[in-house]
Amino acid sequence: MGEYRILTVRSVNRGLDVGIALFWFLWGGVFLLATLYIIIRIGASVIYTTERSPRVGLAIFAVFVVIGVGICLYVLLSKLALSARGTVTNQSIELGAFVFAVFAYTLVVNVRISMRGFVYLSRSVRAHRLLQRRRFADANNIYERQLVKHPNDAYSWYGKTQALVGMRRRSAALESCERALATVTAKQSPELFRSQIWLTKGGILLSMHRLADALGAVDQSLALHPNYAFAWAQKAYILQRSGDNEQALIAAEKALYRGDISLTSEWRGMTLIAKAGAQNSLGSYEDAVETAREAVRFAPESSTIWVVQANALAHLGRETESQAAAQQGLANVEVQIADDPERVECWENKSALLRCLGRTDDAEAAEAQVHEVLSRMTSTSRSDAL
Repeated sequence: MGEYRILTVRSVNRGLDVGIALFWFLWGGVFLLATLYIIIRIGASVIYTTERSPRVGLAIFAVFVVIGVGICLYVLLSKLALSARGTVTNQSIELGAFVFAVFAYTLVVNVRISMRGFVYLSRSVRAHRLLQRRRFADANNIYERQLVKHPNDAYSWYGKTQALVGMRRRSAALESCERALATVTAKQSPELFRSQIWLTKGGILLSMHRLADALGAVDQSLALHPNYAFAWAQKAYILQRSGDNEQALIAAEKALYRGDISLTSEWRGMTLIAKAGAQNSLGSYEDAVETAREAVRFAPESSTIWVVQANALAHLGRETESQAAAQQGLANVEVQIADDPERVECWENKSALLRCLGRTDDAEAAEAQVHEVLSRMTSTSRSDAL
């Protein structure tokens, strides 16, 4: 009977020892994972705020990982040592070691996944900064490296599209934009991002003078995000260039006053240019002049707005002001052509401005350039299709 009591007490003590050891190891594992989560958040903040290089952010992140893991190991091993000094059995130590191995494996997997994610994140942040600094070729190289490992990453395809647009490689940008649309998913990406991709496609098609296709892309953007002010702004501009001036005015009003996102200065200027152009085409010359003057505040480097202003002032009989506007527009358009000689709109504006100044021969030469640029765009599109 006494021996039975001893065995029972020993069994109870052994069970308590195992339970205590398991509790400490579980608590240590939870502490380990919680610390890892904090490290990841700190690392993300470091990478986002590191201006010099993503590698600096990753190095600091690695230091936090080493410190955090060291703290966690110290806690676990100290609890193991305290338990070993008491009445903890070998079985409970083995059980605790097994639990610790499970958490260690989890830590290794999480760190490996986290580091992969941070490499991707750091490169994406770096590429975005390069885009902001107009270093388009460098940004494009980073996105190409990303796409080697992540060929179905819509965000990288979209970033590559922006870089190619900045490099004036319109056909390649259009192809990259198509890949972004093909890889983006409704579950993983918000509607606004998908709407932005369609809007970017519309902008590329607009620059290639494919107005009908550009309008279709913008309509797809608005189907996803009906109150997207930037999409309404681009639609107003396309409609005005297509000659649908009444609808252009409606779209411009929605962009300026009914959108759920405030337009930037550049986009507000483009919207006002479309509005002024539509007013001018509809014979509202006074309104066109007023709108054009407002547009100049937001887009002083534009040549289109000076075409509208010169034309409207001429219809009002204000020839001196019309000539001055045409001269200013001609100075602007020369800068634009030097920056991007394949931009059809600039050659069209140059022709119109030269006609306002009475330089008919030069205007015809500019019109010839319009046809040459369109011919080159068509041949480039055909070769890319082949």
